[in-house]
Amino acid sequence: MFVAPLQPSQNVFLEGFDAGEQSLKNIAKPVQIWRWSPNQQQTATAEEILGVDILPLPDKPSIAVLPFDNMSGDPEQEYFSDGISEDLTTALSQFGGLFVIARNSAFTYKGKAIDVQQVGRELGVRYVLEGSVRRAGDRVRVNAQLIDATAHRHVWAERFDRQIEDVFELQDDIVASIATAVGPEVTQAEIERAKSKRPGTLDAWDYYLRAMAAYHKTSKDDVAEAMTLLQQAINVEPDFAGAYSLLGLCHNAFAMHGWIQPVSEGFAKARRFAEEAVQLAPTSPETNHVLAMVLAVTGEPERAVTAARYAIDLNPNYSEAYAYLGLSLVFLGRLEEGMAACHRAMRGSPRDVRGSFFYNGLGHAHFMLSEYEKAIEVSQKGQHLDPSNYGSMVTLAASNACLGREAEAKSHVDTLLRFIPRFTLRALRKNPMFTRPEHIDKLVEAMRLAGVPE
Repeated sequence: MFVAPLQPSQNVFLEGFDAGEQSLKNIAKPVQIWRWSPNQQQTATAEEILGVDILPLPDKPSIAVLPFDNMSGDPEQEYFSDGISEDLTTALSQFGGLFVIARNSAFTYKGKAIDVQQVGRELGVRYVLEGSVRRAGDRVRVNAQLIDATAHRHVWAERFDRQIEDVFELQDDIVASIATAVGPEVTQAEIERAKSKRPGTLDAWDYYLRAMAAYHKTSKDDVAEAMTLLQQAINVEPDFAGAYSLLGLCHNAFAMHGWIQPVSEGFAKARRFAEEAVQLAPTSPETNHVLAMVLAVTGEPERAVTAARYAIDLNPNYSEAYAYLGLSLVFLGRLEEGMAACHRAMRGSPRDVRGSFFYNGLGHAHFMLSEYEKAIEVSQKGQHLDPSNYGSMVTLAASNACLGREAEAKSHVDTLLRFIPRFTLRALRKNPMFTRPEHIDKLVEAMRLAGVPE
């Protein structure tokens, strides 16, 4: 008997017992057989071995940019290292020859000791980019390394030292170097196209990065802080399209969560800032995605589809744009098309902690197809990611009601009314998102069965 580690990075072992030579069918000579069983002191479960489902590798080169470590010794500089990682993800995502994992999935590994092979399996990518940022005074040092996660092999590593005013040139250098290492699919023309318009002053960029960090914390107070920081960025740099775009996202979040009354005021502000951003940067995938998001939830799904498709043309890896393309197509009654787009969004960002809305379009489509069990399954996943996602609550209540599960339906309605006390059937019927009469009739009748007040 001997004991062998199942994986060197885990304290999981298997015991091997000599079962002697055995005669096997269609094999002429006896074969030495070993019998395996878990070590009694450490049993390996499927979750311990695999962690999560293993995703297949895409057909084209695939990469995840992990959060760069802040080595400055100052927690206040965390936003700067996060900003480097996010900007790299955005730039690489615009390369049509690459499959890039979205920022929110990659950032689930922030602050954790990682095994790049495990990351590769969990995200379904071949390459992992990781690194560190050290900012001191007027200088910044970035260390970056590209690893083939399937072979646990270093492909490329580089150190970049720059004066702080050259930080944008530094980021472009890193992107160009990674592109060369990953393969010939990425050309110099794509590198040039990936260079996004940046503000002329570092102060505006700092405000923007701090706002991005606050926005991703998702609470009402944090999003409000992001809005204040973005207004400061705009005061410094009035033509900063990214700040207007993120401000549109913030106002959209306030309206979607019911943090502002009436919500129509929040959506109006979101639309105004989104349209301003598109005017300033008409070929930016981010500005067009935000416009698609706002149009989708304010009753203009046709325009939302156009904006989302344009964002995807500009950035083929934009998971959020796929999600709102899917939602808009579902609202238009093009259910199968919409579901395919939602699945593409989830594949691009499989661990997105902010991805609950990826499931909204999918759940709504299954409900409209009377596939109630499937609607419940996907909506539960969305609610698990964000318990305040009222889209998931509505689909869960309606689907359970249609299956005759009165107690479950009422429970979801009670939760919904705690989050949105003014939710009524009349308000639901007036919701601008639902543009097809047969869809709203089906949903209203189901929510009436679930116990929503008139």
